[in-house]
Amino acid sequence: MENSKLTTIPSEKPGILFIHAGAELYGADRNILRAIITLAEAGYNCILMVPNDGPLIEKARQNGVKCIIENYPILRREMMGPAKILKYLYSYFCAIPRIRKHLIENRINIIHSNTLVVMLGACFYKKKELIHIWHLRETIWKPEILKKVLYGIVKKRADRIICVSQAVRKALGPCTRATVINNGIEPIMESPCLDRHLEPKSQFYVGTIGRFNAIKGQIDLAKAARHIRSFSNLKIQYLFTGGVFNNNTCWLDLFNQFVNENKLSDIISVQDFTSDIKGVLSKLDLFVLPSTSPDSFPTVVLESMSAGVPVVSYRNGGVEEILDDDENCLVKLGDYKTLGDTIIRLLNDNALRYKLAEKQNARFRQLYSLDVFKKRFLSFYEALNVIPHKL
Repeated sequence: MENSKLTTIPSEKPGILFIHAGAELYGADRNILRAIITLAEAGYNCILMVPNDGPLIEKARQNGVKCIIENYPILRREMMGPAKILKYLYSYFCAIPRIRKHLIENRINIIHSNTLVVMLGACFYKKKELIHIWHLRETIWKPEILKKVLYGIVKKRADRIICVSQAVRKALGPCTRATVINNGIEPIMESPCLDRHLEPKSQFYVGTIGRFNAIKGQIDLAKAARHIRSFSNLKIQYLFTGGVFNNNTCWLDLFNQFVNENKLSDIISVQDFTSDIKGVLSKLDLFVLPSTSPDSFPTVVLESMSAGVPVVSYRNGGVEEILDDDENCLVKLGDYKTLGDTIIRLLNDNALRYKLAEKQNARFRQLYSLDVFKKRFLSFYEALNVIPHKL
């Protein structure tokens, strides 16, 4: 049944407030900016709200997007515990009147909550002349109680739900208001040189990109590197690119400890996150996604595919559908030895590596290009049929 708030749209376009979790330039940040620009180009009045300053703000303003920096809480894993939850709730309710003021001043019709950890939009559900869109980019499977609570809130407090992958849609559970819109990006390289995979090499580069945290699995790739060194004389350098969140270096410290204890520092190097993804990928012969928890729809995999860098990954979340469940590049979750064996098999076989890069690049262009995303995302919004506030 159609929501009673959805009516015929006049010539003007409605105002949309995008509430986001941060202002960095990781995958979710770049994806929401692409979404905003898509709607702004179609005439929608789009405003981006974030809780802190950062490179996303600069990038958005360069593209003519109005930005608001407002103090509001973001739900984080480290907030679990009675005292921290109470502090979160206090900040949450204190932020509501400030958000309401922005809604009125900017004539907002639609709130677009980007990611599950942005909960403020939920309190404006069913408010007069407002529609709440919840854009889910995470999969939660455990603990079961957390999954039920968070996805329950989403289902009860959103008019429409966008899931970035079938993996997210499956985790959400039954819901007639949910639709899947895969992310799409501009290719990192317009004409990637796939032939470079056929050239003879004496030195290979394998890399991964992602923030050091509990789920990105950098240590698993380091374990695979240790396994490879135990039986192969192939010269491989492993490049790890990614920073830490809020100066929390515990996972980076654990990674460095593992590297030092296993005497891998001569083949493993770490650099902080950079917005020059093209520069990082251009060095690689193989990209590895070793995430140990479901990664809903990793943008960096799309970027690698678009750059002609073949991807190897654990079977885990949205990457399975991105890579079309290809057994040549997907490995059982947690099996770092098979991950290492797969890396060696591809590096030792130039023709196989070329074929995989070619197949993945073609799949990217067919399904995950920016044009494909723009058409689906804009169609979703046009179908809402929202009456904008009169100026």
